Amino acid sequence: MSSSANKLVLAELIEVAQISENIFLGNCLPGATGRIFGGQVAAQSMRSAILVRPDDRNIHSYSCVFLRPGISEYKVRYVVNELRNGKSLSTYRVDAYQDIEGDESLIMTSTASFHINEVSQSYQDPMPSVISAEECGLAEYIPPGSNSRVREPIDFRWPDGPPNSIVPSHPRQLTWFKSKDLLPDDPLIHACALTYITDLTLTRTAHMPLNNPQSRQLGASLDHSMHFHRPFRADEWVLFEQEAASYSGSRSIASGKIFTKDGLLAVSVRQEALIRRAERI
Repeated sequence: MSSSANKLVLAELIEVAQISENIFLGNCLPGATGRIFGGQVAAQSMRSAILVRPDDRNIHSYSCVFLRPGISEYKVRYVVNELRNGKSLSTYRVDAYQDIEGDESLIMTSTASFHINEVSQSYQDPMPSVISAEECGLAEYIPPGSNSRVREPIDFRWPDGPPNSIVPSHPRQLTWFKSKDLLPDDPLIHACALTYITDLTLTRTAHMPLNNPQSRQLGASLDHSMHFHRPFRADEWVLFEQEAASYSGSRSIASGKIFTKDGLLAVSVRQEALIRRAERI
């Protein structure tokens, strides 16, 4: 899983081994409260779809639903099925399974859609006015209940400081991030890398108004969706503008926009999560 016993490399964490034409295997790290890290499962499922799509198509959308908590001691098996392969669009369903003590467990299902390159007019939302990543101070931040190792391959910087307040605050944050190690030039590897990283921060944005020094909230992603608009590199600084719009019935909804350092809107992200007090999760 890594190039040495101690170092985790993002490009290796999102890779899968091809077993047959449409079946792949991956290993995943534990995430919050010992569950398998969902962002890595999502990234590997996207990678599996990428490996079967026509070569002339880039990913334009991805969505997944987390069905059951996975166990990091067991491999994840990804089964890819073609749903559509038209003149300009191809769509695949990817189901993620774990075989645990003889029982097959479906832990996630997803769809990944690919599109040929087309030239058109363009417009976008503007990038927020913010200091550069290089101007941000270094800060350590490990969310309560999470495995710090899943964040190890990523460099995070916060223009307004890390979201480590224990009192309620507005559910919005700006985060610069990039892979610490250089990634291959293949843009689809960078799409998988962003899928891994964005699952690390969106739910935490939704936690911000719920902060309470007397108790602790724990969250689990229920789904994750991404739309890819423009080229980017995940090993160069990108800005993640995030905001949570609602929390009700123990469920939050948060969305985000990812901008390149030059101000191009590269990716849109949306996620629903289940957030409960620690004793109920």
